[in-house]
Amino acid sequence: MTKELVRGLRAVCPAPDPDGRPDWDVAEEVSDSVESPDETASCDESSGFNLLQTLVEMHRKNPDVTFRIVEDGPGAGSCKGAVTSRHRR
Repeated sequence: MTKELVRGLRAVCPAPDPDGRPDWDVAEEVSDSVESPDETASCDESSGFNLLQTLVEMHRKNPDVTFRIVEDGPGAGSCKGAVTSRHRR
């Protein structure tokens, strides 16, 4: 499964680049074929799976969607093992 997941991630890797050309056909094929990692999976594998699923789902909903990489937001730093809390007023 890991090799197939990496293939899917490589296909979507160019998505946040304004000049990138993701291979959505490959990404969708892999997204549809790989199973969700079990509880013994590494954080990288689980995060990679979730990223692939999310990008493919968003692309299917709106093929013209623009992706951007942000430093902060939902899921940011989730593999670091630290829990952070932010309060906005």
